[in-house]
Amino acid sequence: MEDDTIFCWEIFLKDCEDGKTKTSLNDILAFISGDDVIPPMGFEDSIDVEFFTPNPDAIAYPTASTCALELHMPRGMEDPVDFRNLFEEAILNGKGLW
Repeated sequence: MEDDTIFCWEIFLKDCEDGKTKTSLNDILAFISGDDVIPPMGFEDSIDVEFFTPNPDAIAYPTASTCALELHMPRGMEDPVDFRNLFEEAILNGKGLW
């Protein structure tokens, strides 16, 4: 199930890079780290990706911990379009970003 989500994640990143989405790679970086560019000395730690099992009765938005550089994604995302829509909604409606 995690492999399915990673597959969708990779397609989403490629689509962002190609300008096929409402969000950019810089938006994704800001969602995860709070910075929309990589600092000149880089980040102190690597970004960790964690997975969670979504509640079937709720929307399983991806979340991030900017302090810990952690991205939390739902397991079992199989449709790249659904993944993109979910992730873009999380980014664009994230508190304090815009």
